[in-house]
Amino acid sequence: MHSLHTLDGCLFDLRPAVMRDSEAIKQAIISNFAKFCLRRDAFVSARLQLRVQNCLLRFCASQISARSRINLENLIATEQSLWAFLSNEPEGFKNWAKDIQVLVIDECHHVNTAPAKGRDKKIVANTWWEVAMAIPATYRFGVSATLNTEDSPNNQFVLESVTGKVIYYISVSELIKRKVLVPMQINMIRREAIPCRVWKTREIHGEVVDGAYDINIIDADDRNRWIAQIANNLHKQGRKVLVLVDLVGRHGEFLAELIPNSVFLSGKHKRNERDEGIEQFVKQNKVLISTIVKEGFDVPAIDAVIIAGGGKSHKMLIQKLGRARRITPGKSWAEVWDFYDDDGESSMGPRMCARHSEERLKIYKSGPEDVLTIWKSLETAKGLTLVNA
Repeated sequence: MHSLHTLDGCLFDLRPAVMRDSEAIKQAIISNFAKFCLRRDAFVSARLQLRVQNCLLRFCASQISARSRINLENLIATEQSLWAFLSNEPEGFKNWAKDIQVLVIDECHHVNTAPAKGRDKKIVANTWWEVAMAIPATYRFGVSATLNTEDSPNNQFVLESVTGKVIYYISVSELIKRKVLVPMQINMIRREAIPCRVWKTREIHGEVVDGAYDINIIDADDRNRWIAQIANNLHKQGRKVLVLVDLVGRHGEFLAELIPNSVFLSGKHKRNERDEGIEQFVKQNKVLISTIVKEGFDVPAIDAVIIAGGGKSHKMLIQKLGRARRITPGKSWAEVWDFYDDDGESSMGPRMCARHSEERLKIYKSGPEDVLTIWKSLETAKGLTLVNA
């Protein structure tokens, strides 16, 4: 019912942005747009497939031909496809877009945060903004489950220039009360980390300097074994376990060796390999270790997430937590495990790993319906000594 209420509000305002903390509800809103919009529409999506009504056509980059551009009544396209069209054929794009009257931007937070780099590595454009502004639709809608309200005013103005101001927001807490999402038991294990000069390993004045991310996260043997132990224990309990690593593939490969009943998926795997891996995760109840489970991944049965790759991005962490928040029959709560990597303080404040951990901790503390526990070590997490946040 609140989904229809939001739709009604959007149709009264020609240029709204809608913020949701639930991917499923967000998709339902977009589906309702499809039912109500009888004009020619363009849906800009962050992924190749959008789970909406069958009345919409699905297109990827290779399927947008000159003929289809002219004949389409409804179009779903990735931002990458539209940006390639706009940058390579600006006049053709202009002629194609001139009749579009309704624009729906899924994952509209990218309008603020998606710069493109030219051949000289310099930032040349925000491609999401460029595409959106090149489509002269009268009715403009933005939908996001991870629109960071802490964005700078300048970033907020960028989004408002495309969709208008946010007109509807519903919190995780409210969605939990409405039985749309489930609350979480969040566990954060404190561990000592090694202070480093740089975040990623690199060469400085001819000397290879080890980075904090490599030493304290990817190659940290104790940390990886703790992750494996937690994953194995959760799997034995019958939990549907997702281990999230960063884009560095070898971290996932390390963990796959330590977690026997697991499957590892990264951006290097082909589409059929990914589909096969996800099927093993869903049907054979294997532990899924992945770098690619972000926007567009929807397996509601997930009820345990291990944040193995650290990080400090508010939007990325909300998306990661969202993998386990989806409600499904028999699921009343979800479990999250993370690490507070404490590499101490410098004269400038907390060092890199500690600073990232603090950013994640702030997000964990912001959920009034969630239960947060900070453990002194993995041994205390087994039940010896407990420190409540």
